[in-house]
Amino acid sequence: MILFFCLITHVSVSAPNVTGFCPNDSHELMDALQFTVNSDDFANASPENPMFLRLKLPSGVVLGNSVGSVDPSFPNAVHLALRLRASSQRELDLAEDAISIVRWRRGERAIWFKVIVPSSLWLRDGDTHLPPQADDPVSFTIGVDAPSSASGNSHLIEQHLSNARFNRYADNFPADTRLFLDFSHSEFADIESDETLGLLMLEAPEILSNVIGVNSEADENEISFDLVDQHTNEVIYNVAHQRGCLRQVFPWVSNNQQYQSQLWLSNGWDRDGMVRLQATSGNGSSAQVEIELAAKQMISLDLDQLFDLTPSFSLLVYASSDLIQSQLHVTLQSYGLAAVDGIRVPPLSFDGGAFGLTFNVLPNQDAVSAITLVNISDEIAQLTVRAFSRDGSLLHQSNLELEPRIPYARLTDTFAPNQDVRIEVGSFDEIVGASFLFNAKGYPSIVPAIQSD
Repeated sequence: MILFFCLITHVSVSAPNVTGFCPNDSHELMDALQFTVNSDDFANASPENPMFLRLKLPSGVVLGNSVGSVDPSFPNAVHLALRLRASSQRELDLAEDAISIVRWRRGERAIWFKVIVPSSLWLRDGDTHLPPQADDPVSFTIGVDAPSSASGNSHLIEQHLSNARFNRYADNFPADTRLFLDFSHSEFADIESDETLGLLMLEAPEILSNVIGVNSEADENEISFDLVDQHTNEVIYNVAHQRGCLRQVFPWVSNNQQYQSQLWLSNGWDRDGMVRLQATSGNGSSAQVEIELAAKQMISLDLDQLFDLTPSFSLLVYASSDLIQSQLHVTLQSYGLAAVDGIRVPPLSFDGGAFGLTFNVLPNQDAVSAITLVNISDEIAQLTVRAFSRDGSLLHQSNLELEPRIPYARLTDTFAPNQDVRIEVGSFDEIVGASFLFNAKGYPSIVPAIQSD
């Protein structure tokens, strides 16, 4: 029997400010899905005559992302890390390619897994091989990124309880198997983004043999197979979760004759990605640009050529993958270079509660420093700003309102003249900040504020 468990986290879904861009605006990022085999379901599997497992989605729901290659001439399977429970007295005796994802294509209704080792040989007890048992089941997990896969498997390698440290491609490159589902043509399509979507009933999984065309057929409905078994247990899967669109923020970007700003984008994905840049100036003017990034591509952009917004603006970077990173380079009249990575923020608005920023060291006696803030929510943010001295005394406290995405900057000397300070900013809204420290020539160092909740 194959059992399926999902790790349910009930989180409401809300849309990012820029909608209709990220490939998962209508594609929900699902929780991890664990497969557990506790009997001899794949007794007849072999490399020459593999068996297959197919997991189908309900009518109208399709995969929102692809995993592995979609090019039939270059199949790129994902080998799955299998594991025994940590308390098992037996060993897992499986090659790393025993079970693989062989078809996972955006827009299709099913994920296909190939099994090439008979389940009767999966476990070892001394000199004896055994199939998975009710008290010694074998599990694997999809719907996770590579670090999460490694955290669930790598510690079991030395005990011979896992066959691999993480889900990976044949070249040992870590595989991202996060699962996005597209509900745009399903019964969930008209649900507002801030509503809970509820539970999704997946179809019972199928065990197949004599599968023909799993890699070569362009249409999944043209794949032929024999049905070996279909278990009756259904999979109840939580639909409501966070979206995968990553936001990176630069609270203050200079765009004037004194400071020139250049944005670098680097795509660590093994497939193409998309980035949308949204800039907003102090007077509320805004502009946005969409950038396509090829797999593994890195580009630089002169921001004064992209945006006619002076003298400064905030910049929000929406990336279709958390493997796409941004970095801002600031030059002072061709003298020196300051660099700062985009400040990563969660892909969803917070659910409530007090959030804040801390600017730990802001010198005012031997240098010039400033704080910059931006409110990345869609409502006016209410902030409390407090400045503390070296000995912890409260030197300043004031309230502040920030319009959405309009950059705010202030010299720290205006909070506490001629004193080195630490500044804490509290708010019930999403705010991001960075400090600027200038030397005698005006050359800046840029330090993101520490985010806390």
